[in-house]
Formats: sequence, structure tokens, C-alpha cells
Amino acid sequence: MRPQDCLSDWAPSRPPADQVDGSSPLFDGIPSGTYFYFTHGFVAPSGPFVVGETTHSVTFPSAVQYGDVAFGVQFHPEKSSDAGARLLRNFVSIVKGA
Repeated sequence: MRPQDCLSDWAPSRPPADQVDGSSPLFDGIPSGTYFYFTHGFVAPSGPFVVGETTHSVTFPSAVQYGDVAFGVQFHPEKSSDAGARLLRNFVSIVKGA
């Protein structure tokens, strides 16, 4: 995605095909296809740590997890209503348990 194709919209984040079982605790209790708020124009490359993808013109990684020590999302959970609040609660639970 080019910077001029800036994504500023609600778009669904979903687990990729090999993560449909919801193996990332970050998405516990969040149904596949739930919409999150994005506002950017950059797309990260796909790789082995992708646990969520989003399709908005193109499919791109929107969530990553490296073991149990690093998590990242490309959307704004703090602006994503109930789903974003749930994701943040999940993250706090993960960190508290570490």
C-alpha cells in the first residue's frame, strides 16, 4: 500500500488461515472478522509471527506475536470500541501473568 492510499477507516482484523483456532491470547473472546480502527498508510511485510491479518484493498499483517514476550498491532485498540477494550484487557492479563 502506498502512503497516498492511506487507510483511515474501520476494517476487520482476522486470524490468518493457520491461526483460525485463536492461538493468540491477544484475541481471546474477540470473534474473527471483528472491526478495528486503522489510520495509516503503511503495510508491514508478512512473516512467521503474524497472528492477525486485515483486508482493505490488499491483505496485510495487522497483528504479530513473538513467543510470549512481544505483541504488536497495526490498528488503534484504544479507538476500537468494545473490541479494542477487550484486546487491551487481554494484553494486560498476558503481561500480569508474565
